[in-house]
Amino acid sequence: MFNKPVRASVGLVMTVVGVAGALLLLLLIVYGYLTEREWVGVAGKSVWDWLKLLVVPAVLAVAGFLLSDAAQRA
Repeated sequence: MFNKPVRASVGLVMTVVGVAGALLLLLLIVYGYLTEREWVGVAGKSVWDWLKLLVVPAVLAVAGFLLSDAAQRA
């Protein structure tokens, strides 16, 4: 559909937007911890709470990658 230079540009833009969004989310979380603002939603959360929240998406991402890799090899 797109030629290679356009595809590369779209990929670069999506990467930059993704990294900027992740950085903004991280800064918001740090701000919430430092100022203990209730509206941020991190007050009273521990590292274990964050790990429980992130384990399921990480496992799903790894499983998806492994299944995709296995399907391409077959």
